[in-house]
Amino acid sequence: MPQIAKIFTNIALLIALCITYMTQGENGLSIANIFGIGQTSEIQQVIALDLRLPRMLCAIGVGALLAMSGCTMQTIFRNPLVEPYTMGISGGAVVGVGIAFMFGFVDEYGNIVLSIFSACGALCAMAIVLWLRRAVGADTQTTLICGIMISFVTSASTTLMLSLSTHENMTQVVAWTIGPFEGTMLPQAIFILAVATLLALTSPLAGKTLNILSLGDEEASAVGLNVQKTTRLLFILATLAASLSVATAGIVAFVGMAVPQVVNMIYGTDRRVSLPISALGGATLMVACDLTARIVIAPRELPAGAVCAAVGGLFFIYVVVRWRNQIN
Repeated sequence: MPQIAKIFTNIALLIALCITYMTQGENGLSIANIFGIGQTSEIQQVIALDLRLPRMLCAIGVGALLAMSGCTMQTIFRNPLVEPYTMGISGGAVVGVGIAFMFGFVDEYGNIVLSIFSACGALCAMAIVLWLRRAVGADTQTTLICGIMISFVTSASTTLMLSLSTHENMTQVVAWTIGPFEGTMLPQAIFILAVATLLALTSPLAGKTLNILSLGDEEASAVGLNVQKTTRLLFILATLAASLSVATAGIVAFVGMAVPQVVNMIYGTDRRVSLPISALGGATLMVACDLTARIVIAPRELPAGAVCAAVGGLFFIYVVVRWRNQIN
């Protein structure tokens, strides 16, 4: 199948999922209800435009950001198991958000501080990863292990904070950590979607540089690329994208690992193509997971992050086996 046909197929799948997302649930809606055509009650309009639409747009933005972040990190470290979660970036962002809740900054200044503290925590984790990478001589496997250890440390730090926090703060952090999109406001959803769209549209420019980095440090330096500076800049951008998604939706694991691998299988490894397509694939997966979380045991809901972790965990096992077979 030609590349353009594959892209349109993916777009059609995302559109179909979005229509299903808007119409299916405890309160079923028709297309006419969504657009306010015919006999549409005020309650139906509230469900469609105030509840489901912001949540769906947020899921699209978060999925796209996580997938692009994972694709970038996998290229930098040349390892298919690398993504914000396994590198400890998401864990660092969670620690930052936990501090914001614990010390009352969220209650005093609103949810905007979540993005700030999330970014600070993620950047601290990123700095540790880069320092360890230099310390171990850019050994990708050792760096990945160090990233996983950082995840354990940040998880322990979060647990310690919870044990020292008030019951109210503990409830806030736990409710946020499991990755809900429920309660997302439209301005927040539009912002996260706008950021994801901007990064996706400009990603082919970064894709050209990532193609050079994928050749190896020596080859990249030979063509005049400042490997250390470029790697640091791209890693910072990927970290900030991941931290924004964490601040918005909590921990959503394995999207950044699974989606780029599927995209590589279908579209190839040219990052000028696979990076923006990863954004499309991440959005599709995130909408599908949140739709499943919302309707599978309706009227109750599953955490969207748990659904993604279940899907991603199985895919993680597949990637590990496939990767080891290629090495051997």
